[in-house]
Amino acid sequence: MIVRTLLCAAVVVSASTAWPQSALAPLTASVEVKVINVDVTVTDGSGKAVSDLTKDDFEVLEDGQPQAIKNFSIAQRKMPQSDGPAAMPQPKRRKIIILIDNNYIESRERSITLDALDRFIDDRFDADSEWSLATMGASLDVVQVLTADKAAIHAAVAKARRSGTVSLRTDALDREILSDPFRRAEQHPGYDYDETVRFQARERTSRHARVLANTARGLVDAARAYSAVDGKKVIVLLTGGMEMNTSFAAYDTDRDREMQDRRIAIANLLEQIVREVNGGNMAIYVVNVKPPDMAAPQHDVENQGWGGRVGASSTGASDASDVNSAAFTLAASTGGQYFTSTVTRQSLDAIDTLTGNYYSLGYSPPHREDGKYHSITVRLKKPNLSAAYRRGYLDVSPVEQLEQYLRLRFSILQPSTSVPVTIDSQSTSGADGKPVVQLMAAMPWQNVTLLRTGEQYKGRVHVYLAIFDKSGQNVGFHHRVQDVALSPSEYSQVLGGTFRYRMAVRLAAGEFTIGVTMRDDLSREVGTGVQKLRL
Repeated sequence: MIVRTLLCAAVVVSASTAWPQSALAPLTASVEVKVINVDVTVTDGSGKAVSDLTKDDFEVLEDGQPQAIKNFSIAQRKMPQSDGPAAMPQPKRRKIIILIDNNYIESRERSITLDALDRFIDDRFDADSEWSLATMGASLDVVQVLTADKAAIHAAVAKARRSGTVSLRTDALDREILSDPFRRAEQHPGYDYDETVRFQARERTSRHARVLANTARGLVDAARAYSAVDGKKVIVLLTGGMEMNTSFAAYDTDRDREMQDRRIAIANLLEQIVREVNGGNMAIYVVNVKPPDMAAPQHDVENQGWGGRVGASSTGASDASDVNSAAFTLAASTGGQYFTSTVTRQSLDAIDTLTGNYYSLGYSPPHREDGKYHSITVRLKKPNLSAAYRRGYLDVSPVEQLEQYLRLRFSILQPSTSVPVTIDSQSTSGADGKPVVQLMAAMPWQNVTLLRTGEQYKGRVHVYLAIFDKSGQNVGFHHRVQDVALSPSEYSQVLGGTFRYRMAVRLAAGEFTIGVTMRDDLSREVGTGVQKLRL
C-alpha cells in the first residue's frame, strides 16, 4: 500500500515568526447561509422560566434593524430522576464552564462554595451536559476540559481547592482617613489633606484595575477557547464581588487625569469581556459568594454619611461600596443573571433550571463576516415578562475562531478524539548549532475529503502549528495549506492509509509543548495532536 507523505520541503519554522496565508480559490462552488443564533431565557415576575411562547411572540433586531426569525426552537430540560431509565442525551449537549475567580474570592469562601458545587454535581449531573472547570489568577488555568464524566469533574473540584487565592483584592473604602486628626493636620495649614485622600483613591483604583485585568484575561481566554464549540454554552463565574467604587466622590476632581484614565481602562476591560463572551455565543451567570458587608458607612457628623464635609451639599455622591454593578453588567449584557445569595446551592439550582429552559432564535444577517461588532435586541410582545440574551456578537468566521482557540494556553488545547492526529518528533542540530525539531503529523486518509475533478481526486488540508513554552504561553503559531491531487490509481491505494505532513521547527533550548491541528477544508473536521519536548 502506498502511503502518501506530503512534505514542507526546505522550510524551517522559527518559533517567533508566522506564515501569512493569502486567499485561496475554493475547491468547490458553494453558497453558505449564515445564521446567527440567539438563546433567550424568558422569566415572569417571580423569576420562573416561561416555556409556552411561540415564534410570533418575539422580535429580533440587529443594529436596530428588524430581522426575520428563520429558526425557532424550545429547549426544556427535565430534572434527572433517581430511578427509571436514563433519558437519551441531546445531540448538542449543554456546555457548563465553571470559572473560579481566585482574584476576588478568599480561601474560606471558596471552600464553602466548592462544597456546595460538589453536592450540586452529585444531585443534578446528567448526560445532557458537559462540564469544564478552570481557575483564574494571573491567567486562566483549565483544570478539566469539557467532559461528561462525573468523577472527572469531582477530581477537578478537588484540584481547584489547592489553587492559590490572590491577595490583591481591593479592600473596602477606608473611611478612617476622613476623620483622622493626624492626617488632617489642621494645625498645619500648608498640608494638603484633600490630596492625601485622592492619593489613596488612586492607589486603590490602580490595584483594582490590576485585579480586574487578571479576571478579564481569564474570561476572554475562556470565551475564545469555547467559541467554536456547538450547543448551549454557559459560564458560571464564582467570584467574591468586583469593587467599583474606589474613591471618595466628595474629594474627586475633574483635573485628576490619572484617575480618569484608570476608570476608563476599567470600563474598557468590562466592555472587552462582554464583546468576547457575546462573540463566542456564551452567557455569564455570576455568583457572588462573599457575605455582604454594610453597604453604607455609619453616619459621621463631621464628614456626613456620604463622605462629604459639613457645609458641603448634602446631595453629593455616596461613598457606599459597589461590588454589584460590574458583575451585573457582565451577566445582563451576555444573557446571564447575577446572584448575590450566599447560599451557593440555591444559585446553582436556579442557573441549572434557567439554562435548561430557553428559546433558540435564528436569523440571517444582511452582511458577511466583516470583523465588526453588531448589537442584538430581542423584544417580547407579551407584557410582564423579562428576556435574557446576549446583546451582540463579533462577526468573525469559524476559521478565525479556530485560530484564536489554537493560540491559547496548551492547558486548553487537548487532543481530539473524533479525528485522530499523531505527532512524531526527532531533534537535530542546525548549521548554527541550535536545536531543530523534525515533526511528522499524521491522520487517517479517511478524514480527508477528496472530490473527483476530471481525471484527479482533489482535496485540501489546513495544518496549524502552535508552540507553547514551559509556562504555557504561546510563543509561535503557523498556518499552512496543503492541496492534494491524486490520480485514480493513487486514490485507490491510499484508502485506509495515513496522510502525513512534515515540517521542521527551530527552537531555543528549553521545555515546549507542540500542538499540531489538521482541518479538512471541505468537511471542516478538525483533529489535534499534542506532544511535549525537552531540548
